[in-house]
Amino acid sequence: MVCFAVALSGYRWQRAKTIALVLLAPILIIGCLLMGAQKIVKPRRPAALMPPIDSSVVR
Repeated sequence: MVCFAVALSGYRWQRAKTIALVLLAPILIIGCLLMGAQKIVKPRRPAALMPPIDSSVVR
C-alpha cells in the first residue's frame, strides 16, 4: 500500500510538472527566440537590448 501511495503521489507530481512544463515551455521558447532575433538583428548594440534601468526615467 505504501508503494502504491508513493506511486500515486509521484504520478500527481509528475503530472503537475508536466503541466508546468507545457505552460512554461512556449514562454521560454518565445523569449529565447525573441532574444536570439534581437542579437541577430543588432549584434553590435547590446546597450539597445538592455538599457540601464533609471528610476527617474521610469517615474
